[in-house]
Amino acid sequence: MRGQTDATGDDTARSSRRETLPAVVYVEDSDDDAMMIETVATQTGCAATLERAHSVAAALEILEAIEAGEREQPNALLVDINLGDGTGFRVVRRARETFSRATLPIVVFSGSDSETDIEHAYAAGANLYVVKAMRFREFRRRLVSACRFLAATDNSVIET
Repeated sequence: MRGQTDATGDDTARSSRRETLPAVVYVEDSDDDAMMIETVATQTGCAATLERAHSVAAALEILEAIEAGEREQPNALLVDINLGDGTGFRVVRRARETFSRATLPIVVFSGSDSETDIEHAYAAGANLYVVKAMRFREFRRRLVSACRFLAATDNSVIET
């Protein structure tokens, strides 16, 4: 069966085993992109719990609550760059003030393919930068790849 692909282009032998992160927080202000992220997560089992922060302010509140011990730390952050109330770079930098790349992996998932944005994301502390695709099938493929990356870097992955 190796070499065959499913409807998303994923290797079918590999996609039969799901790697699920227990909890992912994603920062996304676009309702359309949020719906695609949630659809992919549901279809693929990428995250057992998926929580959306609609803005930089909401993401910073979540980080502060984690630091204060008022809520559990997620297994990963998925952060868009261009948000209505600022940039995702601020969220990444703030997360890195407390959490290392190993203890809280961060994927910047942005529509920007600008070299400057990519460099800023890594300089701020992102583990991975993924450019969003406009078509759902490619969007799904890229998000699944990011989830696999996150699962490979996390010790609390649930294999099903």
